[in-house]
Amino acid sequence: MPLLERLRAAAAERETTVTTLVLAWVEAGLDAGLDPSRPASRSDLDQRLDAVERRLDALEAPAPARPASPKQGTAAPPERLVAATQAGEAITTAELAELLGIKRRSFNERLRRGGGAQVGLVVEGWRCVGQFTPPAGGPLRWLWEPAV
Repeated sequence: MPLLERLRAAAAERETTVTTLVLAWVEAGLDAGLDPSRPASRSDLDQRLDAVERRLDALEAPAPARPASPKQGTAAPPERLVAATQAGEAITTAELAELLGIKRRSFNERLRRGGGAQVGLVVEGWRCVGQFTPPAGGPLRWLWEPAV
């Protein structure tokens, strides 16, 4: 019978764990009391082993739910954006992200993964209606209006 199987059988026979059995034997050997059937004095070893087991239990326990990030969705959208949407005006992608309480970079990445913004695309109740060049110049910006 291989050594590991014998060790497991001996631990089961003594109704203990393999770790406890091996530690008792090692301590017995170190104490020069080479009788592995008697429990050896374990001084601080029990405390240390208990501490390790508590840490393992803590690692295996489900993590507590984290509260939502205070930056996302908690701030009221700027009045200018609320007024623009109520008037039926189109807003830019950056403004839409702000209105939805989503970071601009996260919203743009979400659009990119979905194939990019395009006319007719609907996201969270908003439809993409086209592009325009800002008055100050720069790259084209996508415009969004409520999808009613």
